[in-house]
Amino acid sequence: MVASRILTILICILAMPVAFAADDPYEGGDLAYKPKPYRMTPVRRVEIQVSGAWTANVSSDETREECSRFRPDAADVRRFFRLARRASFNAYSHDLSMSRCYSTGTLVLASGDRGEWFIDRDGRGAIRLSDARLLYFDCSRCRFRRAIDPRTG
Repeated sequence: MVASRILTILICILAMPVAFAADDPYEGGDLAYKPKPYRMTPVRRVEIQVSGAWTANVSSDETREECSRFRPDAADVRRFFRLARRASFNAYSHDLSMSRCYSTGTLVLASGDRGEWFIDRDGRGAIRLSDARLLYFDCSRCRFRRAIDPRTG
């Protein structure tokens, strides 16, 4: 029960970041159309906490059964963040395709930064760093997204 509540809180933080960063011009302010400055380094360690999950917070026809097949492994997560391009708050929140299917976990970057990650089946991703900075990603152009997408193989 506690793990379920923690997961719900994590999903809300990553899916609705504007509520937590009202003073940040990159989070709904004047610079919301630009990716937040951050020098991304390779992912060194990945832990998967939830995989193949389904959320009702996104409008689509994806079923729980379909979502249960979205199970990226640690190598897939590393590859996602290596290939994905950084996205702005506006793009992440409004422009990118969203999926009900997602996976989450924690990671450590080569820089030593730690965070919680989120990836959905349509190629949207986010990292919430331990200092509360939110970084958004889009892998819609990546072959990786299609490779782990059970709808397209």
